[in-house]
Amino acid sequence: SSDTIQADTYPCDWDLYVPTCVTHNNDGYNEGWQVFGWNISNVVVTVYNRFGDAVFHTTRMEAWQPGPGVGDDSYAWRVEAIDYIGRPVLRTGFVAVLR
Repeated sequence: SSDTIQADTYPCDWDLYVPTCVTHNNDGYNEGWQVFGWNISNVVVTVYNRFGDAVFHTTRMEAWQPGPGVGDDSYAWRVEAIDYIGRPVLRTGFVAVLR
């Protein structure tokens, strides 16, 4: 007698989702800006103003809540991480703050 087992394999993958705007206007929608991802570790997120000053920095997947001192503008962001097999990940872009 014999048995056959077929095991399907699925490739592991990783990804990041980074929103392009935040509307921190106290209406309960889109109040914070947050990077989301899976199969990544050692995440470092930094947001910069137009002068290159860091206005937000975190090593966790937490939301940036632009306070009253943060004006409507476009802010550069940088995300560094490690993917599931140990390769470095670097993504950059811009987020618009609208009120």
